[in-house]
Amino acid sequence: GSLKYYGENYYAPLDFTYFLSATDSYSGVERIEYSINGSPFVEFIEAFTLDSEGSHTISYKALDMAGNWEEEKSIIIIVDDATPATPTVLTGSQINFQVSLSWNQNSESDPLGYNVYRDGAKINTKLIGSTKNYPDLIMSGKTYIYNVTAVDRVGNESPFSDPISITT
Repeated sequence: GSLKYYGENYYAPLDFTYFLSATDSYSGVERIEYSINGSPFVEFIEAFTLDSEGSHTISYKALDMAGNWEEEKSIIIIVDDATPATPTVLTGSQINFQVSLSWNQNSESDPLGYNVYRDGAKINTKLIGSTKNYPDLIMSGKTYIYNVTAVDRVGNESPFSDPISITT
């Protein structure tokens, strides 16, 4: 997964790896130190992960070769490893060669959007925001199976909704 920025916060999956770097064009960088959630500062040697869900504060600062510390900075990361709930009550109607799909909106505070699958393959190119009247053009004389998934801010995707079948 990747680090995402929404509103005023950064969001990351549990397996995200953090790496710190600094530059100093005068004397060079001697070291970088960091602290997680107020723990004592330690030298940054190798990439690290955050080991639990929730809000974490990473503070960091660099020391140049001349002995000058930069001002301490910090960032808040909200780690999210939870899969969104499976969307419910997927319904579909058909007029001629157009299907219109609707489903219940998820109740989580962080769903970003939805994916629609036809016969097991995702058919939307970007996440869908609305849960009402998603259109799909179909051909005559076939049966199509649809499912919907919910996707959160860090890309966690729910299991497939219960399927619906539409036959033209």
